[in-house]
Amino acid sequence: PKLEGVYTGDFEDGIRQGHGRAVYPNGDVYEGDFAVGLRHGQGVYVHPDRRRYEGEWWRSMRHGQGKEVWPTGDIYEGEYKLDRFE
Repeated sequence: PKLEGVYTGDFEDGIRQGHGRAVYPNGDVYEGDFAVGLRHGQGVYVHPDRRRYEGEWWRSMRHGQGKEVWPTGDIYEGEYKLDRFE
């Protein structure tokens, strides 16, 4: 996948692999595990409006156990499947 924004972290054969931090052009920030250039494993994603997801990732989608907190104080904690909470 094409690298957008600024990435600092581990690379393998020129691809994001291992632990890293990505700051995207829109101000979103992800810090956590990467595999084959994708968010994959455990990580935290923060949006400019302070909405925050912390949990499991699969192929750059929220997938597995996670917690999302909105600026309003609303919280969802539980199972995500293919980027949607169940």
